[in-house]
Amino acid sequence: MGRASVNDIGAAPARAAPNSLLPFRQRNALLSRIMYALLVARQHTVQERRQFVVTRILTISGPSGAGKSAILRQLVASKEVEFKPFPITTTRHRKPADLPGQYEYIQNKAFDRLRDAGELVWINPVQGHRYGGRKANVHACFQGRAVRILEAPPAAAADLQKYLAGIGMADSLLSIGLAALPDEIIRRRMHERGDNAEDIERRLTACRSWNVEARGVRFHEYFTNGDEEVHGAAVAACIVRRVRNSLKALNR
Repeated sequence: MGRASVNDIGAAPARAAPNSLLPFRQRNALLSRIMYALLVARQHTVQERRQFVVTRILTISGPSGAGKSAILRQLVASKEVEFKPFPITTTRHRKPADLPGQYEYIQNKAFDRLRDAGELVWINPVQGHRYGGRKANVHACFQGRAVRILEAPPAAAADLQKYLAGIGMADSLLSIGLAALPDEIIRRRMHERGDNAEDIERRLTACRSWNVEARGVRFHEYFTNGDEEVHGAAVAACIVRRVRNSLKALNR
C-alpha cells in the first residue's frame, strides 16, 4: 500500500485505496507543515502590500511658472524624508540649473533604440528635444528608501500611472498638480529666471490651457503655489508630511 511521504508534500499518494488514511502522527506533521507554509506566504503578502501603500515615486505637474523646480529643490533638501531626482532620459544638453541625477543625457539614435525596444514608459517632445522615462529606472524606484521625484507633464504622469497600475504598483505613486497662476506672477517668475519675452508669451498661452489638459490626470493633491518668502516651501512641507506618513508603513 503506497503512502505519501512527509518530505514530499506536493506528491500524490501512490494509488492509495479509497478508505486508506495517513497515520495520525504523519497526518499531523503534514498539516503542521502546510500551516507553516501558509503563514510564511501570508507574511510575505503583508510585507508586499505595505510596499504598495508606501510612496516610492512622486510626480509634480504644472504649467510654466507654477514653481515645479522650486518645490523639487525644496524636497531634495529635506531633512525629514530622503528625496532623490528620478533620472529622466533626454536628448537635450545639460543646463546649469539641472540637479545631479535629474537627467540622463543621450543622443537621438540612442533614444530611438529605447523607443523601438519598448523600454520607455512615456515620451514627451519639447522644443525639438525628447524626454522619456525608462522602465528600468521606474523599477529601480522600488529599491532602497529614497523617494524618487520628477517634473512630469500631464500626459507623462498619466502614462506612468497606467504603467504602475499594470504591474500592480499603482499605490506607490503620489501625483501632485499645481494650478495655473495669474499671468502677472508667471511673467515675473519667468523673467527672473532669464526667459526671453518670446518664450514668456508662448508659455503664458500654454498656461491658459493647463486646467483643461490636467483634467485627464488623477492628481492625489492639487495645490496653488502662491507667492511666499521661500518659494515652494509651503507646498513642499505638505508633500513631506504626506510622504512621511506613508513611510511609517516600512517600520511596522
